[in-house]
Amino acid sequence: MESIVSLCGRPLAGLATAACLTISKAAQTVEDQRDGILRAFERTGGNGGTRPSERLLEETRATAVTLATLDVDDVDREVLYRVRL
Repeated sequence: MESIVSLCGRPLAGLATAACLTISKAAQTVEDQRDGILRAFERTGGNGGTRPSERLLEETRATAVTLATLDVDDVDREVLYRVRL
C-alpha cells in the first residue's frame, strides 16, 4: 500500500494534482517520467526560456516509445495519451 505521505511518488502538498490519473503501476511510472520531464523543462525557463536540452528531448522521445509499447488496459492508455498533449 502507498504511503499516506505520497501518492504516485508525489507529495500530498497540493493534493488537487498529487494523485495519479492511472491505475496500473506501469502507467504510473510513465506519468512520473512525464512529470519529471515537465519539471525539468520548467527549470530551464519553460516556454519563454531557452530551447530544451538534448537530454530532455531524448527523454521525451523515450517516453513516447514506452507509451507506444506499454502493455496496459485501454483506460490507462487513453489517460496517458490525453495527458501527454
